[in-house]
Amino acid sequence: MFDNVLRQIKVIIYRLKRNFGVSIQLVRLLTMTNNIRTGDMSQTKLTIDIARAVMSATRQLRDFVYDLAFIAANKNFTQGGYFDASDWTTIIDAKDLPKDFIPTLDDYILYDGKKYNFKEVHPVAKKYAWLIILKQVEAIGV
Repeated sequence: MFDNVLRQIKVIIYRLKRNFGVSIQLVRLLTMTNNIRTGDMSQTKLTIDIARAVMSATRQLRDFVYDLAFIAANKNFTQGGYFDASDWTTIIDAKDLPKDFIPTLDDYILYDGKKYNFKEVHPVAKKYAWLIILKQVEAIGV
């Protein structure tokens, strides 16, 4: 009976990809080195192009953060800033990733010119797919 459920999960993931799939890039930072003389930082990244992944915004909110001086000294208002935070959910088929590749919280996704950091990573049914909760923050003003 469990095999039938796994088959159904594969069909559901396939249909979601076909109906709601978007092109994304999954990026993993491999190495980062700093040049002490010039101050330049060089990074080696692994970039995986995924033709169809399901991306969906699940929560969006506008928040305000006070400057640390206001919080620490309880002074009159000094500075702060608004930002828009949004949580996204993505489903990535394991077939679209290299063999034995396991997403980690250090990875991130590039979609529509924006960066989405990993917040949670969950394997779906014997790692047939990955359900990933993403966090994206965008500054809007001071």
